[in-house]
Amino acid sequence: HLTWFALLNRPSLSSFDEVYAITRSMTEHREAVPDNVLVEIMVFMCLMPLLEGDLSRGWQEEIVATDASVDFGFGVSTAPAHGDTLRALSRAAANRDTLVRLQRAGTDEPAKKRKGTEFALPLKKSAFRTVISAKRHHDAHSGSLEATALGLGFRWLLRSVTKHSKRTVVLLDAKAVLGASIKGRTSAPTIKRDMRFVSALVLAGDLHVKALYVPSEDNPADAPSRGIVQRWRRRRSAVAPHARTGGLGKGAILKHQLKYGPHWPDYARGKYYNIGHQIWKRTHTGSRESQNYFRRSFRNCDWSDAGSLSSLSGAGD
Repeated sequence: HLTWFALLNRPSLSSFDEVYAITRSMTEHREAVPDNVLVEIMVFMCLMPLLEGDLSRGWQEEIVATDASVDFGFGVSTAPAHGDTLRALSRAAANRDTLVRLQRAGTDEPAKKRKGTEFALPLKKSAFRTVISAKRHHDAHSGSLEATALGLGFRWLLRSVTKHSKRTVVLLDAKAVLGASIKGRTSAPTIKRDMRFVSALVLAGDLHVKALYVPSEDNPADAPSRGIVQRWRRRRSAVAPHARTGGLGKGAILKHQLKYGPHWPDYARGKYYNIGHQIWKRTHTGSRESQNYFRRSFRNCDWSDAGSLSSLSGAGD
């Protein structure tokens, strides 16, 4: 009967292991219940307040993909998605034979023929951003590593309170971990402990997980799991920094000139930037006479002499 209650929130089934072992070996004779079985029942009773099947949860407005590699470690990628795409993925997750295909770019690995019903996700790998690319620090079974990567994805997701109590779509390329996450538990000794940790995170965050299979060549988290992270560089403007001060006040122009001015020595631009802040402060605060004094002193200051500027920024203390 406890299993029927656990179906309201399947991750709670992970608390049972020895219970099923003893029920399979039960006979007609009366026997004492072992302590490890009693402990599992007590743990489940403590989790019963979390047995809630709320179908009115909102959607997590992003898709999470996880992967693990023996060569490097773990990778987690996310992509924003709207409600229609998430609902379509949720309906496709009801079919166990569904596999997700991403839109292919010219540099992507060609798709391999696989059994199952393909679901075309209208996203490319470039739409996913890498949130975790971590090196593993221990040797383990590949299934255990995949379950650990799934746990890392949920840990990253649950850092924000706004992402709790959501229906979440997750993409995996390990069918053993996929089946365990859909079922809520597993008896496989290689991934049992890791899947219990994943179930604890799902219960704590009140998540309703929709897990789907994605082939390795379509998994956007495959590259981060191998230590390949594409770094995007910010483009620099072709306009000189001191020329981007149009429309600003004199104080802002002075600060830019102190940092980028053509008369300022290259070796001192960053080091003496605080001087510019002090001069701006003294020419914009205090009495009107004090402001005019420092403005006249600044106009007569020698830009090539860092010492004179230092004395000017400290004058009047």
